[in-house]
Amino acid sequence: MNKNLFILFIFISNIGLAQNLIPNPSFEVYDTCPTTLSSPGDYQINHALGWYSPTYATSDYYNACNLSTAGVPANGLGFQTAKDGNAYTGIVIEFGPPHWYEYIQSKLTSPLRQGYKYRFSFFVNLANNTDFAVKKIGAWFTENQISSSNALPLFNDFPEISSDTNVFLSDTLSWTKIEGEFIADGNEEYITIGYYSDTNYIDTLRINPFASSASFFIYYYI
Repeated sequence: MNKNLFILFIFISNIGLAQNLIPNPSFEVYDTCPTTLSSPGDYQINHALGWYSPTYATSDYYNACNLSTAGVPANGLGFQTAKDGNAYTGIVIEFGPPHWYEYIQSKLTSPLRQGYKYRFSFFVNLANNTDFAVKKIGAWFTENQISSSNALPLFNDFPEISSDTNVFLSDTLSWTKIEGEFIADGNEEYITIGYYSDTNYIDTLRINPFASSASFFIYYYI
């Protein structure tokens, strides 16, 4: 399953130029309309050109061309209009058991340059059919592609861009902007978006009063 994702990337160079380095930034370009929520072996996120799941977990893709569970604005996880255009992605964060952490990944149109300052921003929205909200959703820029054969979290306590660590991302009506700036180490070519925190110290806000504390199901549109 997945959360909706809308991304803007603004490159700020030492000479003041601006360039978007994210391919297909609002997921409008696709090879095939999504037909359902993702499952192992059927990763619907792959239909959004340039995007995929870096792990075994099944990140989702939503588009207005679908009139059912993978649609926009109504879909299997709730109701939400797109921040821009007709599409977004979605990720599950489930502390479990079972443990299930979804991410989305893409390769930048060109590597980042050492010592240059970059600004990245994206928007998230908590799906209606969710149990809890969390903090610390962020974006990690790496030189090499991140890959995992399981659905466990990608431990990186300090991604380059992160939401406010003191604020729960609990808005189910409006899109919440996450943004920041960082200085590139150089040659970063991949971006991976999802939940980054030490899962031994889980900080959650209960949204569904009937949710079981034994299983933390959380879903975000991005």
